[in-house]
Amino acid sequence: MKMISLTCESCGGTMEVDPAKESIVCPYCGNKVLIQKTDYARMEYERLSARARVEEEAEKRKRRAQRQPKLILLGILLIFALIGVGSAVIQSGDELRSVFHPVEADPFENVTVRFLGDNGDGRAEVENRNQGDLRSISFTVSPDRKLYNGDSVTVKAGSVSGYRFVPEKKTFTVSGLIERVRSLSAVNDTDLEKIHDNTQRLIREEWDEILATGRVVSYTVEPYRTYFFVENDPDNYPWNHLYDAYEVTVQKTSGEEMTVYEACKYSEMQIGADGTLTVQYGDLQGYNMGYFYGFTPTSSFSGWLDAAEMEADLRSVRSDCTLVE
Repeated sequence: MKMISLTCESCGGTMEVDPAKESIVCPYCGNKVLIQKTDYARMEYERLSARARVEEEAEKRKRRAQRQPKLILLGILLIFALIGVGSAVIQSGDELRSVFHPVEADPFENVTVRFLGDNGDGRAEVENRNQGDLRSISFTVSPDRKLYNGDSVTVKAGSVSGYRFVPEKKTFTVSGLIERVRSLSAVNDTDLEKIHDNTQRLIREEWDEILATGRVVSYTVEPYRTYFFVENDPDNYPWNHLYDAYEVTVQKTSGEEMTVYEACKYSEMQIGADGTLTVQYGDLQGYNMGYFYGFTPTSSFSGWLDAAEMEADLRSVRSDCTLVE
């Protein structure tokens, strides 16, 4: 309720009347006036009170009228917003539902992790054979380089809209990396003996053919040494080359005795995760000596008459390598 204004009978000043009080004091002359709620004073009081209520109600209507356009505009905007959301639900209901109710899936169900490269410098390769949306999963591997057989790596699946992955990551054990031979000490005695046996077989097959021509009476084969080279290029795999050399003593039909040196080349020696040695080997190395020493092209040997010359030739042809042993 608003305050009521009255005129002081003593000085003519305006006094604000609080309807809850029994009397008022003029702020100008101090005249005290007792509020009478009878007769004229009462009627004046009621009149003024009624007018104050009317003015207050009019003020309220005015404020409501000012707010009404804003409320109408907000209502219109809300209606358009609801229409837009409804349209989105109709057009892409599955997408919206997937945000609040993602599908649970195992991202590793159709995934294979393979390990490639050298032991100590291996890497992981993830093959994703999932179908549909899961085909787009991106995987990260940690650690992702310089891997050794027996290491553990963690593969984590990236997120895909509408799915919740269980599990999100998985641990794998590194296996199958190649152990490239950098020293013959890495090759066990059994495998090294197989290499020697193969070299001797090739040498004996060659000299048995010559022996059959009658140009040689006999020959003996003795181990000489091995030359093991490793390539120097640090940006590539350390390919290796082994020359298994033998000394062959030949008794010719003429009675002359000669000594020759022959070697068989082996390369790409590597040991798999299961411990199996694999190796590439070619023919016997060296020059065809038959023409220069009385042998025909069909009954000749490949080799050297001098061991130092053999080593010099091997070092020359393997100039990109270091002779390890």
